[in-house]
Amino acid sequence: MIMNILRPSCNMIFKLFVLLVLTTTLNKANRTEIRLGYLGPSDYVRTGLFNVGEIGGAVSVAVDDINNNPNLLPNHYLTFVYNDSRCNDKIGLQMIEWQKRVLGVNAFIGPACSVVCEVAGLLASNWKLPIISYVSTASAMSNHAKYDTFARTNAPLSLAVNALLKVMDRFGWRRLGILRDFGEGRVIFGLLQSTLVAKLDNPLNNYTLSQSLTVDLVNGKDSEIDSWLNQLRQKSRIIALLAGRLYVRRVMLRAQALGMTKGEYVFISFEINISYDNIFRTTTWLNGTGNTESNQQAIEAYRALLIFAVVVDFGDDYVQFTENVRKRMSDPPFNVPKNQTVPAGVYVSLLYDAVMLYAYGLDSALKQGNSVTDGQTITKYMLNATFQGKSGFMALNENGDRRMNYGIFDLKNVSDNPNFAMVIKYISYSDEMIINKEFSGQIEWAYNNYTTPRDEPVCGFDNSKCRQNDQTASIIGSAFGAALVICIVGGFFWYRRMQYLARLAGMPWKINPADLIFSRTMVSCHFGGSMGSVGRQSQNSNASNALQLFTRVAKYKSNTVAVKLVERTRKLELTRDIMKEFQTLYDMHHNNITTFIGAVVEDIKTQVVTQYCPRGSLQDVLENNDIELDMNFKISFATDIVQAMIYLHSSDIRSHGNLKSSNCLVDSRWVVKITDFGIPSIRIVNRVSHDNGEHANYSRMLWTAPELLRMTEAPINGTQPGDVYSFAIIMQEIIERGPPFCNSRLTPKEIISNIMERSDGIIFRPTLPDNSCPPEIKDIIFQCWNEAAHLRPSFATVRKLIKKSSFGKETDIMENMVNLLERYANNLEDIVEERTQQLIDEKKRTDELLYRMLPKSVAEQLKSGQLVQAEAFDEVTVYFSDIVGFTNISASSTPMQVVVLLNDLYSLFDEIIKNYDVYKVETIGDAYMVVSGLPIRNGSRHVKQIANMAIELLECVKRFKIRHMPNHKLKLRIGINSGPVVAGVVGKSMPRYCLFGDTVNTASRMESYGEALRIHASESTCKLLEKDEDYDISPRGEIEIKGKGVMNTYWLNGNRTNNVMGSLDDCSFKGSPTHSPEPFDNSV
Repeated sequence: MIMNILRPSCNMIFKLFVLLVLTTTLNKANRTEIRLGYLGPSDYVRTGLFNVGEIGGAVSVAVDDINNNPNLLPNHYLTFVYNDSRCNDKIGLQMIEWQKRVLGVNAFIGPACSVVCEVAGLLASNWKLPIISYVSTASAMSNHAKYDTFARTNAPLSLAVNALLKVMDRFGWRRLGILRDFGEGRVIFGLLQSTLVAKLDNPLNNYTLSQSLTVDLVNGKDSEIDSWLNQLRQKSRIIALLAGRLYVRRVMLRAQALGMTKGEYVFISFEINISYDNIFRTTTWLNGTGNTESNQQAIEAYRALLIFAVVVDFGDDYVQFTENVRKRMSDPPFNVPKNQTVPAGVYVSLLYDAVMLYAYGLDSALKQGNSVTDGQTITKYMLNATFQGKSGFMALNENGDRRMNYGIFDLKNVSDNPNFAMVIKYISYSDEMIINKEFSGQIEWAYNNYTTPRDEPVCGFDNSKCRQNDQTASIIGSAFGAALVICIVGGFFWYRRMQYLARLAGMPWKINPADLIFSRTMVSCHFGGSMGSVGRQSQNSNASNALQLFTRVAKYKSNTVAVKLVERTRKLELTRDIMKEFQTLYDMHHNNITTFIGAVVEDIKTQVVTQYCPRGSLQDVLENNDIELDMNFKISFATDIVQAMIYLHSSDIRSHGNLKSSNCLVDSRWVVKITDFGIPSIRIVNRVSHDNGEHANYSRMLWTAPELLRMTEAPINGTQPGDVYSFAIIMQEIIERGPPFCNSRLTPKEIISNIMERSDGIIFRPTLPDNSCPPEIKDIIFQCWNEAAHLRPSFATVRKLIKKSSFGKETDIMENMVNLLERYANNLEDIVEERTQQLIDEKKRTDELLYRMLPKSVAEQLKSGQLVQAEAFDEVTVYFSDIVGFTNISASSTPMQVVVLLNDLYSLFDEIIKNYDVYKVETIGDAYMVVSGLPIRNGSRHVKQIANMAIELLECVKRFKIRHMPNHKLKLRIGINSGPVVAGVVGKSMPRYCLFGDTVNTASRMESYGEALRIHASESTCKLLEKDEDYDISPRGEIEIKGKGVMNTYWLNGNRTNNVMGSLDDCSFKGSPTHSPEPFDNSV
């Protein structure tokens, strides 16, 4: 009867179901598929953020919502594919290429991490496909001209910094100090610091970065933190703390101890990740240990702290939404078993909104007749889209960046229910500040103090802003002083002008021809070329002093001088310009230029008299094979030339125009001096009249820059880049000890022709063999003879490059010998210092090894030669554990595999026990023995330390994977017992720190009579643990123990508060050496 009634209803339901399926199928058949490529990491190390296993279902929910919305993409439906980008740029590129080429996606959702996003964005731009990130905060992605198909539902750090500056404006602050922690390894703080520094240092923003310190708060001592804070307080009253909550707490407590939390100073910490519950508002000052006295002290310190945080207005359906996402994680392509799904990460709403953003942009583009493949147009519509998303109101700026909201949180209700409440909210979309009416925007900067602190003292940090009370006297004095200074300066310049005109008229450089005494021994050798060039031949005197003469010389006022003849067709007319040119030369003095003594201008042949350099020109020295020149000598020559040219280029002459090796003279101290510069009025006449034949004329051009060769009329004084080119040719002469282009078989005319032609973009330059000089010197030469004049370095830059090279020492030739002896002495000192340091390092390594084998107190006694006495301890807790089935594992493994297994396991154990006040006694085979309460007594804490440690070890073993047996679950058996022991050192050749007593034997029995994956505790241990209600203990009952008789024992099942010091989430990573973590983006 019942079946007859139900049968029609069942048939009707089945028919409706079939009709629904057919309708959906036909509906999709009439719509065009749009395929999305979802990219995200499955292995991001920080949980609760954006691992695919935590937020991936948001894509499924968003796609369904879009496909079921008849008003959104009515003629299209969305599907998606997923690939793991793993926060690795190389893998991310492979996946995005796969999705484009093979899977044919129309847009990309992701990648998450900035390191992948920056390279993927360029590819997407090239393919003209939209790409929407839901995590990246990289400022580089804000360059919309470069990433023209990119958008993101998260905000870059630059927008957060802009919001902070708006808040600073609200309080009238223009100065900011920064204290950033690098010890945590949080990349986000480094990026935030660099963004802040760039904004504050920009002179257009009218802010001042008073100081920025990068420190290690993880390992820094309290005294070091005090020192850093004292540095900041010298220049800053508003201090940004870029650190995690635990280390912000530590800084605030030290600031309180220094008296910096009384209302004068303001500290600002940052919560950059979005948060649904804003848990930081009620927990940020807690230390995690339950020490209420310490927490109360922190609360008082936190009165001086503001928290700058991202503010997201989640909808009322957010909790239901995250639950739907969690359920969808069991569907393809994620396929997470339903019993293994985890709560959604905080970025789940941003991922959902990324899909919705693309849908809104695409829908608008299609309705305007645009193509699905026109990613740039779709992106423009996304930038203009606004909607209420799961992460609040969604709006982007012109660069595709999310306009996120930010808030300033201040500590309220300190005495009753302390919490950080939002007092100011910054709406970036409308660029407005909203004041919380409940508090009227008031901030309690210190106890009962509502006065906004200044960002610097009234008188400034150095009292420079304070002025005397008598402003009138100050103004009058200032005006009088300014007038006096103007008069003095004006008078000084007027006096200098008159003095210069007097000197110009007096012509101090003019020499009477009768004062020049030429003797027979001072026979000049013929010289050609430009004015002042010296000959390649030398002529020896037969006089008693046997001076070697390289040019025409004479005696002038008892000094030997060089006399250079300038051929003219008529007597030189001393115009004002020519007098200025001679006066300029006369006033120039530098160690690396020849001193201009004067000139004879009273007849047709003008004679220029300069300092005489007895060793001739640099060209003469290089051609003299009897003179040995090592690389130090050569670089010293080059450095002298550079020093001279720096002086010359900064003088009124500006450039040389005729720099060549024959115009670089060498004095008796082997110092190179530049000559033949200045006096353009004489040189231009000399250049026109000088003609020594084609070969000689082209030879003189070998030092001339290409751009000057191509000019019809080159400047007589040349150009500064042209001088740099000439220096490069001289460098080739110095290195090769030969003429310019000495490795070429071409004639000077052919060389000049090749330089000027520059055919097929190939430039013609001298060749330098690979072993002729150090690579850094060769690189300097190549830069100096660059074809593009504007790309050649200045001589000041050349000097810096030479200094950076291995030969860049500011010494002359004579100092090289002294430096050689000094190097020998310094080398001996370095060797002694090195050996001493090696001894210290070796002693340190020995001590570290000894401290691993014995307790430090015992090791120190043995090192000092003392006899270590055995010591009795009234109460300790002993831990034993071993591996169940270890014999079977060993039988099916090679000895090397067994060693690797034990090393992996006990390395994990060793890392965990560092968090507890325990001492590892020994490991024997698969047995592991630990004790708490010795060698340093810790009262009654020993039993809790061992209990918490055992719980954490047991939990971590459950997640441990054996490399060669990944499917085999390792089982640990643990026993603990409390009581008295005696500890002492046994043996002399290999001393061991051992424990003795029945307590040790009983602990061993607890382990051997225990069960796998359980903690077996004695009655004495349980009585101590029962004093604390935090532990879950169940009786095992009475059992027969070998050597002990019947004992009443217990099982320790866990800690009800889960208050263990280690991080159980990391156990699988610590214990799985086969998991090698990929590089990841830590910018969040």
